[in-house]
Amino acid sequence: MLPQRYSISPLTDNTEKGIGMIDSTQLKVLNKLSFFKDYDGERLISLLPYIDREFFRKSEFILRTGSQGDKVYFLVSGKVRVRKVLLMNLDYLGYKPMEIIEDLGSFDPGYHFGEMALVGNRERSADVIAEADCELFSISKESFDHIISEMPEIGQKMLLAFCNTLASWIRTYDKKLIENVQNRTLIKMLTAEKKKSEAMHKITRSTVFSTVGQVLDTILEACMDCLGVEKGSLMIFKEGDLRVEAAFGLDKFEISDRVQEIKESSVSGRCFMRGQPLLVDDISKVEGLEGSGDGTKYFNNSLLSVPLISLKGETLGVINVNNKTSRKLLNEEDKIMLQELAQEAGAVLGYEIDRLKKNTKTTVLSSNNILSAEKKSLPDDLISLADFIGETSDYKIIYEDIVRSTNDMAGELIKKGYSHGTVVIANGQSHGKGRSGKVWFSPPGLNIYMTIVVTANQQNLVEKIPLINLVASLSVAKAVRNQTGLEVWLKWPNDIYYSNKTLGGILSESLITGNTLYGLSTGIGVNVNQEVFPDDLKEVSTSLYLETGKRYDRGALVIEILKLFNKYYRLFLTNSKAIIDEWMQLSKTINSNVKAITERGELHGKAVGLNDQGMLILELSDNKVISLASAEIFHLSAD
Repeated sequence: MLPQRYSISPLTDNTEKGIGMIDSTQLKVLNKLSFFKDYDGERLISLLPYIDREFFRKSEFILRTGSQGDKVYFLVSGKVRVRKVLLMNLDYLGYKPMEIIEDLGSFDPGYHFGEMALVGNRERSADVIAEADCELFSISKESFDHIISEMPEIGQKMLLAFCNTLASWIRTYDKKLIENVQNRTLIKMLTAEKKKSEAMHKITRSTVFSTVGQVLDTILEACMDCLGVEKGSLMIFKEGDLRVEAAFGLDKFEISDRVQEIKESSVSGRCFMRGQPLLVDDISKVEGLEGSGDGTKYFNNSLLSVPLISLKGETLGVINVNNKTSRKLLNEEDKIMLQELAQEAGAVLGYEIDRLKKNTKTTVLSSNNILSAEKKSLPDDLISLADFIGETSDYKIIYEDIVRSTNDMAGELIKKGYSHGTVVIANGQSHGKGRSGKVWFSPPGLNIYMTIVVTANQQNLVEKIPLINLVASLSVAKAVRNQTGLEVWLKWPNDIYYSNKTLGGILSESLITGNTLYGLSTGIGVNVNQEVFPDDLKEVSTSLYLETGKRYDRGALVIEILKLFNKYYRLFLTNSKAIIDEWMQLSKTINSNVKAITERGELHGKAVGLNDQGMLILELSDNKVISLASAEIFHLSAD
């Protein structure tokens, strides 16, 4: 271990020159330094009394920019890093002057620095930091003045060498350095402006094809891409709390839909209450602030929260980001950038949330509750539902214009005691659900978004979810065939396909509290009159309109689906094998070579059928046969 940093000053005898004892160890080391390679032994001996020996520990500053220095240093052992602080004057481009720290690299033994203190200005123009424990020789300004005075030949030789070093540095390095840094700075700024412009464009256009949920996702994704972060959430003020309406990151599913009390001890709460951005370097070190997780999934605890404010001045919520992909802390530049994006997002969201609030009327249709008022609240192509409900006692329909998710609403209704046959239908969804946490694209007024509550015959209901999915998908496929003539087919476990693209899908979710099963929410989505899909969906999704060029009455198709679901559900209760057999007749998965993505990894084999529980029977390449309850299936070929 090195001793505390110290210096050994020249030992003095009775002479005024201050010549002390000769240290042979120092002489040998000095002789190896490149600066003194042309000095003979006599000259080196004469210099020894004027040389100090110093030690610096790792990460310690040897020189600081702007400090007054009076020494030149020669690195004997260890390694140092040099960085230069530059002031970039970019006012001619309309930017404020900025201070930039440029890393000039690390240097090994033999490197010398600090000459300016001996030949002119003593103010340091760079930082020099010990990268490891270092030993250095140094010559002070006072000692150098003695050398010039008492040994002019050696002093002039040293002075000339120092001046040449400085001149070479300025001529070949400093000018190039400033140009390079300035160019890189401009490129960085232009890149940032380009990213901001792209993000602004995404935010502005986010309402073109999307419902509120897709708007929120698009806004958050645009902000995260612009700032280069891996985690983010968008929280909206609702009923006195902040609710996570959009989230991306490793803990997306943990925080989605989370409701948070508005309080000073949370970053988002404090940001919302004050209506001001909040930038935190390390939340674990800020008194009075609490993080929302243990932080183990991310690289640092740096957080940034910015309020979303509408054009009316109403604070709608907050955007939170953290975990930059560069592993760096969030900074003031990030804060300014997110503020500008949030300003645009606030304007967009103000309009969208106003629209959402205007469409919250619930319409209940049942056999003993058919009023003209209810009919008037339905879209024209769903009015036929009122007449259908008047003719049957099998279903009760709950209609809303825009919901978060029909499955979510059905789950809430089950908790309130709504029974088997309750159907939730929406004109649009803000957070439509697909399998494996995917979003189901749900623009208003075009497609079918519905959920059927299943509570009858609750014994072993969870185990029968695969079979109920078969009931629902078979009902949809048959209904589409009956209404349109299109020979749609089924892809296990829950997709309705045409032209090798997704036309519809099924998602069943169980509602369990403790050991009590309350029922299932069987969600059904069918793309009916959709004309345009987002870029990430247009190659894999289709609609009845795109396939036929015709527009279809959604109500007529819903009625057909409900009639068939009632038929096949009753059959399922008495003869589930009949359901399986009929489903397989419409499926292209059976007898196809497939790739299955499961929790256990990727599997390849041939789908040879379904078992009694509706699970896919897969014959692997080694002839081993397994059954899959759930998987993402990709068709490879058919035998």
